[in-house]
Amino acid sequence: MYRVRVEKRGERWDEVEQFVCAPLEITHMVRDPKGENWQRLATFADHDFRTRRVLVPDDMLEGDGLAIARLLRGRGLFIGDSKSGLLKMYVNRCRPDARARLTPRIGWHEDCDQAGRWSFVLGGDHDPIAPAGAELWLHAAQGAGHAQFKAAGTLADWRDNVAALASGNSRLTFALSAAFAGGLCWLHPNVSGGFHWAGGSSLGKSALLYAAASTCGPPAYRRTWLLTSTAIEGVAAGHCDAPLLLDELKQAGNPRDVAQAAYMLTSGQGKGRGQAAGGLRETAQFSLLFQSNGEIGLTQFLEENQERAYAGQEVRFCELPADAGAGFGAWEVTHGHADGARFSESLQRAAARHYGTAYPEFVRRVIECRDAMPTEFETLRANFERHALTKKAGGQAIRAATRFAAVAYAGEKATEWGITGWQQGAAVKAAVRLFRDWLEAFGGEENREPRKMVAQVQAWIQAHAGTRLEDWRRPSVSDSHAPRTMNRAGWRRPTAETAALNEKDHVFEYLIYPQAFKEELCAGFDPAQVVKELAARGLLERGDGRHMTTRVREHGSKGSSRLYLLSPAILSGTDDDD
Repeated sequence: MYRVRVEKRGERWDEVEQFVCAPLEITHMVRDPKGENWQRLATFADHDFRTRRVLVPDDMLEGDGLAIARLLRGRGLFIGDSKSGLLKMYVNRCRPDARARLTPRIGWHEDCDQAGRWSFVLGGDHDPIAPAGAELWLHAAQGAGHAQFKAAGTLADWRDNVAALASGNSRLTFALSAAFAGGLCWLHPNVSGGFHWAGGSSLGKSALLYAAASTCGPPAYRRTWLLTSTAIEGVAAGHCDAPLLLDELKQAGNPRDVAQAAYMLTSGQGKGRGQAAGGLRETAQFSLLFQSNGEIGLTQFLEENQERAYAGQEVRFCELPADAGAGFGAWEVTHGHADGARFSESLQRAAARHYGTAYPEFVRRVIECRDAMPTEFETLRANFERHALTKKAGGQAIRAATRFAAVAYAGEKATEWGITGWQQGAAVKAAVRLFRDWLEAFGGEENREPRKMVAQVQAWIQAHAGTRLEDWRRPSVSDSHAPRTMNRAGWRRPTAETAALNEKDHVFEYLIYPQAFKEELCAGFDPAQVVKELAARGLLERGDGRHMTTRVREHGSKGSSRLYLLSPAILSGTDDDD
């Protein structure tokens, strides 16, 4: 690029060219979604002849232009000696009509001016996938936490060498379909969440994530669980509306970070943080469907690290058995390979050679068909629930079923659009199979909390009945030889039906002090809900009137007091015994 100036030489005026820099074009005026933070988009070829696009903040236009020159030189623009002032002058005077918006996250973005028109930001130097006429969105995020979209080979290569191996393999079909479903979280609030492939070593769990990663990029697209809580939030924001793949749960450093991640990754936003000047910093926003793997599941991981697992976490973090049960690890068929290990190796090699073409093509087709997709999905979701659930299903199972249905829908749409090469119905079949496997591991269709409440009360009685509940037959106030009960929490006494029998035939019921019941037996749960569940199952004797406690006159006491009366059936087992 040259500056032309007119100089007088003798009696005539001549045009003199001054070299400023290599060819440089200011293509867009850029601002953030609020219409602030104005910048200019500079496009040029660097020293390696690669096209570079650099945002030049307008506040750099103040001064002598050295700041702009440093910025562009660092990105590879060749600039003439002492030409920073002329460079600044050129950039300042360029005010193109074209506009662009800045965004710190990848994924779906709606036009600021035209509702219902969506673009998908891929991040890095990639142009967004957008409909004709849509305003340009530019990804501008700090760090390297965002998804790394890269491509090698053609879509046909990926379909023939990676997707084809999913034929007959429910888990591979599901993993690839779940990768596509990462871009469909907008279909329903319950789609966001994750799946965790759990099972022993060398089953093929990592190969499932290799395959899922190949929809977007090379094997390095995957992440590991070796992340701090802040890093997990950054990675989540960097994979908004794209597959997030986290390898090996045991690598997670702090179990509390994992426990929080199970909620944060489905909540759609990161942690609120204050700023020095007051107020809050911008909170990270995202929507995603992630996949994870590990030799153990979330519940076991947390319990091994003395952290409690809640049913809400288990629904958000659906644990799937990686073993398909066919003797080949995660695979039902090995497509000519001697065993599951060699099939896994073949799949990983194929995913490392052919990648990055399927997911962008899926997004392009979603943009074309987006208006019709919600209705289609609701039809499939209703059919999925009708075939996979009964009328006994609780809210947790229904919520999880929506996520599995979204995976089925994504796989079927990818097949319809010619991306996978599978037979129609393969993705639905795989999703139903994995949903039933998850239900079995979850313990059935009913909500998990009620069962966990009963199991916790039962476990307390089993552990403490002999030491914390005093024997009604030998109260220490009247029997000096009776064993002393330290820190008494109540009583164990024979039922009215067995009290007259020989001592070895006594069946006990359990009287628990209200404070001990609420603080110990109900720890972590709402005591009112525990009482309600125990009464509904016939495990808690209702007192007189509206009271859930029973009036009892204890040994050595003048008056009566109220205690919770648990029937002997509390030790008969829970629904989880199978």
